[in-house]
Amino acid sequence: MNFAFNAEQDMLRDSALRLLRYRVDLGKLTAQGNRPDTRYEAPLWRSMVELGWSGLTVPEQYGGLGLSMIDFVVQAEELGRSLAPCPDLGNFAGTRALLVAGSEAQKQTLLPAVLSGAAQLALACDEAVPDRAGAGNVCGAAACRVVDGRLSGSHRYVFDADDATHIVVSARDVQGTPWLYLVDRSRGGVQLQDIEWMDITRRVCELRFAATPCERLPQPFASAWPLIRDAVLLALAAENAGGADAILRRTVAYANERVQFGRPIASFQAIKHKCADMLMKVESAKALSYFAAWALSESPREAALAAAMAKSYSDDAYKLCTAEAVQIHGAIGFTWAMPVHLYFKRARANAALYGNSRALRDRVIQLAVASRAA
Repeated sequence: MNFAFNAEQDMLRDSALRLLRYRVDLGKLTAQGNRPDTRYEAPLWRSMVELGWSGLTVPEQYGGLGLSMIDFVVQAEELGRSLAPCPDLGNFAGTRALLVAGSEAQKQTLLPAVLSGAAQLALACDEAVPDRAGAGNVCGAAACRVVDGRLSGSHRYVFDADDATHIVVSARDVQGTPWLYLVDRSRGGVQLQDIEWMDITRRVCELRFAATPCERLPQPFASAWPLIRDAVLLALAAENAGGADAILRRTVAYANERVQFGRPIASFQAIKHKCADMLMKVESAKALSYFAAWALSESPREAALAAAMAKSYSDDAYKLCTAEAVQIHGAIGFTWAMPVHLYFKRARANAALYGNSRALRDRVIQLAVASRAA
């Protein structure tokens, strides 16, 4: 296995860096303070769509670029590095759900509109929200019911739904069987309410459905959900790795500038140890996310194990790196004068999604035992 990126992937990373470096200004967020109603910048999202980011892994037959998850992880890592306030995660999750569970007619109808920017997707699924033990609901679809093609119930902690034109929703039919359903918001019956979320770079909503018209995706939930979940775990793991790398670089730069007792604090052994620990975590998180991307692209048998490993490790790595960054920056690190705390909050917000690190390690053990038994 070769972890070196090829020339095309390096070009993709350079393109992402150029766009995000000049278009993402975290100072706008730190200047406004802790407001849950942060709006995404529409011009930034339009630029991402025009560059093909929304269709990076969508097959060419639907108008996408048809690239692999290895190419996707390059983009996701840079988004995590920049904390770009955009609906990429919600749109990616909804698109994966449609690709995995949708019919050919549904894909042919909606995906070209998503890739052109005329439509936008989001995913509402119980499995995304942790229970008290930190794991997602076991079978999902607990909060909504569908009777005679009408959806009723609610979903909390839905990302990027306020700008979405279509939402993929988990729900149970009259027999109690979970399925995924497609909701077109233009048909009415959907109420949204903003939720105060720890990470102000993301929009989070509660959705309420009242006899909302919906269309079932034909692939059974039990077989579709693991494929959707693993792709989103990879997206979050890559974000974590990119964010941890960014905060490490910021912290090292600050430590070289900050002078105490007549010398830069970077010269103190204690600071060197912290930065070395952060570097080890960052490089390991990157390696695991790259392995998970390879597994999702080339080795489906290892995909679930690799995705769980990547998300679990990167959650802990990102939290450690941001905690150490706050310590090294001192009190100013958790003020609105600097963006350090934005990374700190993103690390903890990501760690709460799709199972926390402890729940994912339990899954790793179960998958490893099952693989050995087979």
